[in-house]
Amino acid sequence: LTLIDIDDVNLNRILEDLTSISLQQLTIRSRTSVTWTKSTLACLSTILHHSSLKQLTLSIWCFEIHEFLWPNTCSIEYLQISSRITFEQYCTILERCPHLQTLIIKDVLWNNPEVILSSVYPQLKALTAEDNRMDMAR
Repeated sequence: LTLIDIDDVNLNRILEDLTSISLQQLTIRSRTSVTWTKSTLACLSTILHHSSLKQLTLSIWCFEIHEFLWPNTCSIEYLQISSRITFEQYCTILERCPHLQTLIIKDVLWNNPEVILSSVYPQLKALTAEDNRMDMAR
C-alpha cells in the first residue's frame, strides 16, 4: 500500500482500518505542511507490531518521527526514513527490529558524540545514511 500526499485525518482513518489487515509493505509520503497527531502515530505503531509487515517507507516531517514510539518488537526487514532521527531513535530501531536487514535513513542527529553503540546488530546487512554528519574518525 502506498499513500502519497495524504492528510492526517484520512491517514488516521486508513491506518485504523489497516490494524486488522495483514499488510506486507507500506509507504507513506505525507504533505510537507501536515503534522500527524498522536492518534495517527499510535495507529502506525500498532501496524508495525503486526508480523506480516516486512517493508516500511516513511517520508514525513522530522518532528513527527521524534514523537513516534516504536513497538517493542517489529518484524520489518526493510526500513526507509526520509527525515532526521536522533541517535537514540537509531539505536531503538535496531534494538526493536531484530529482522531488519536494510536501513536507509536521511540523517542521524548525533546529539551526544560520546555515546557509542553498546550492542551488536548482526541482522543488519545494509545501512545507508544519506546526509550524515557523524565524525568517522572515532
